[in-house]
Amino acid sequence: MTALLIFASTYGVVLALTVQHLNINRGQQLLAFLTSVLIGVFNLVLLKLMPQPTSWGEVLAYVLGGPLGIVTAMRIHPLLMAWHQRRIGSKP
Repeated sequence: MTALLIFASTYGVVLALTVQHLNINRGQQLLAFLTSVLIGVFNLVLLKLMPQPTSWGEVLAYVLGGPLGIVTAMRIHPLLMAWHQRRIGSKP
């Protein structure tokens, strides 16, 4: 169970970092601010969960969470931007 939570929090950190980076590049200050909050939350969860000593399964979960998080973020960011543009009523 700890390995799954470590995977989820690592995945969340990298996903939020990637979305934040994309938001910053596009000048989306509010969204960058909100993703920064998510980054802090996921990091706190990760720091609280990482046991000492760490098993190979937990290390694998930590290592795999990042790459999967970044690919997911790259794929969902256009959808998030489209949703945000519809929400604020401006043109993309």
